[in-house]
Amino acid sequence: MEAIVATPLTNGRVHDSQGSWIDLETAAKEYGFTSCLLSQYRKQGCWALGGRKVLARKVLTWARGGAGDGGDCGMVLPESDLQRVVAARQEEVTPPRGWLTAGQAYSSFGFTKDALSHWRSEGCVHLGGRKLSAKSAG
Repeated sequence: MEAIVATPLTNGRVHDSQGSWIDLETAAKEYGFTSCLLSQYRKQGCWALGGRKVLARKVLTWARGGAGDGGDCGMVLPESDLQRVVAARQEEVTPPRGWLTAGQAYSSFGFTKDALSHWRSEGCVHLGGRKLSAKSAG
């Protein structure tokens, strides 16, 4: 995580020479990211960014008083990274013949991504305990 940005947040955003940065709450509201997923992208990298980790900075959320009095800090992420991830999510994915994307499984059968993930790692009672097969469409 990079050093604290001196400019305080305004409506969940701060701007500097590198662009617009947004806090976790704004990322959730505007782009639908959970803090858990953003933490994963920061620590382990993101497929939509070619495996690169999402940058993060600490930023002053509000100042208590005069100079040197401190304040509270929060984390912000580059909005451009989040926009790239959203754009990649929205690209049309054509799965191999006989397979469904997670979105198609939800639309057709109501299975959530969490349920599919659980069945993939722990097995599915509807399949006699067998683990659900999965592969990358891209």
